[in-house]
Parts: sequence; C-alpha cells; structure tokens
Amino acid sequence: MMHTRKQHERDTQQAIAEVQQIGARLARTIMETVRMTGDIADIDKGLEEAVADFRKLLVEGGLCDHDVDMSVDVLRRAIIAEGKLIAMQTHDVGRRVQ
Repeated sequence: MMHTRKQHERDTQQAIAEVQQIGARLARTIMETVRMTGDIADIDKGLEEAVADFRKLLVEGGLCDHDVDMSVDVLRRAIIAEGKLIAMQTHDVGRRVQ
C-alpha cells in the first residue's frame, strides 16, 4: 500500500501523540515512586530505565535507527515535561497548605 505524503504526516503525528501519552504515564509512575521512596535520585534512574526499555522495544520491533532515535527523544521530552508539571503542582499544593 502506497502512502501519500499527507498520510505519512498524519501517521507520524499520531505516533508522536501516542509516545507523548506513554511518556506522561511513565512520568506519573516515576514521580509516584519518588514520592513513596523520598529519593530524588529515583527520577534519573526511572527516566533512564524507561528510555532503555522503550528503545529495546522499538529495536526488537524492527524500527529503523532514525525512527528509534526520534521516538526515544519524544519519549524522554514527554517524561521530563510531565515530571516538571507534576513537581510544580506538588510544590504549589505544598505551599498553599503551609
């Protein structure tokens, strides 16, 4: 089946959106772990483990190197963005309670 350029762009945007959603869910999991353990180092550890697992999944799935790199970058950025949002919200809630 031949894909038009427009279809390829739609597919790419949909894939990016899905990876961003995965990243947001992973960030919430990572931040919950940090909240439970109290160990801020769990943020970096969780990020690196999530990225490594995601990369492995994509490589095993047969994605080309460029697509793997792009997907991993989108995932990493989504995790960081959601993590920052959670941290800011948590900080704001804590400040209001005090």
